[in-house]
Amino acid sequence: NTFVLLAALTLTAWWGSGRAALRWRGQGAAGWLTALSLFGILLLGVSCAVTALGDTLFPARSLAAAMSDAQSPLSHFLIRLRLWHPALAIGIGFLIVLMASSVSRLRPAPDVKLMAQSIGGIYLLQLAVGLVNARLQAPIPLQLIHLLLADLLWINMVCLTAAALAQDAAQPLAARREVSAAWPLKSPSTS
Repeated sequence: NTFVLLAALTLTAWWGSGRAALRWRGQGAAGWLTALSLFGILLLGVSCAVTALGDTLFPARSLAAAMSDAQSPLSHFLIRLRLWHPALAIGIGFLIVLMASSVSRLRPAPDVKLMAQSIGGIYLLQLAVGLVNARLQAPIPLQLIHLLLADLLWINMVCLTAAALAQDAAQPLAARREVSAAWPLKSPSTS
């Protein structure tokens, strides 16, 4: 729910700043890559929420004890899920960065490139904070920073999607510049 609300707020601000509307049909690989990335971040967010719940309900004495408990078949399922979130974070995060890079090559607009680069940077920072978070046994202030970075990653992915799948994104860059230069004076259909 948080990610859906955050996406709605982000798109409202994005389109409120005068950016072009989305067009889902006919986007080809860029459409599929952004959809898979959004789904991947949602899946990762769910695994994070479940892991945080398990860490809150069943705090570990140490990192070694947490790993040992997570591997025991007799442990509560929330404890056993502790191993899944880091594995998913590394795998899905890498795929998201790879997909963002591919989308920036398919749609070389400045907004798309900026969002793809920021996704890579946020992902690396998120991995570092996640590692420290696990090492320190998930203190609440660090969990909040981890959540903030997850929200920033989501916002950037939503903006990347909006920029890459905009109605004019598939046009060559020169044609987009011509349309935007003439925008206050005439519509693209009259040029």
